[in-house]
Amino acid sequence: MITVSPGEGPDEARTGVAFSLVRRSTHTIIRLRGEIDIATAPALRERLLGVLRPGMGVIILDLSGVSFCDASGLGVLVGIHHHATAVGVTLRLTALHPRVTRLLHIHGLDRVLTIYPALADALTRD
Repeated sequence: MITVSPGEGPDEARTGVAFSLVRRSTHTIIRLRGEIDIATAPALRERLLGVLRPGMGVIILDLSGVSFCDASGLGVLVGIHHHATAVGVTLRLTALHPRVTRLLHIHGLDRVLTIYPALADALTRD
C-alpha cells in the first residue's frame, strides 16, 4: 500500500483542493476536499491526469469533502472519466455531497458517471 497525503501543503496551494491518495493492488482511492470551481478545476485536472495510469484497475474518487462543484468541476469529472476509460481504468465516484449529486443529476451525468453512495459500496463492487 502506498499512501500520499499532502494535506494542506503545496499540492493544495497549487490545486486549491486538498488531495490524498491511497494505492492498493486492485484500486486507488483519491480523496478530495474543498471546492471544485473555475479557479481550482484546471490544476485539479492536471493533478488527476498525472496520477492516472493504464493498469491501475479501479480509481475511486471520494468526494465526501467536496462542498461545492460548478460546471468547470463537472468538466473535470467527465474528462477524467473519459481518460480513465480510454486507458482501461474504471472510475468510481463516491460519497458526494447532496448538492453535487443534484448537479450531476440535473445535467444527466449520473447516467454517465458511476456513482456510489459510500466508499464501502465502491470498494465492494467488482
